[in-house]
Amino acid sequence: MMNFISWLRKQNKREDPIGDLSRDMIDAKFKFNPESPGNAYEQLKSSIHFSSASVVSGALGALDEAWAEFNKSERKV
Repeated sequence: MMNFISWLRKQNKREDPIGDLSRDMIDAKFKFNPESPGNAYEQLKSSIHFSSASVVSGALGALDEAWAEFNKSERKV
C-alpha cells in the first residue's frame, strides 16, 4: 500500500492543482518531515498555513482534493 506522500510525489506531471501541489512539495516550498510521527496530510496542511497568503487557499484546496483522490484510489486496491 502506498502512503499519501509517495502518491502525491508521483502526481508531479499532472497539469492541474494536484500536480502544482506535488511540484511545490518536491521543490520544498512546503516543509514537513515525513519521518516524524503523525498524519502526513495534517503536517502538509500546517506547512501550507505558514506559507505566503497568496498560495494558501489554492494549495489547501488542492491538498483536500489530493487527499480525497488518494483515499478513493487506496480503497480500490
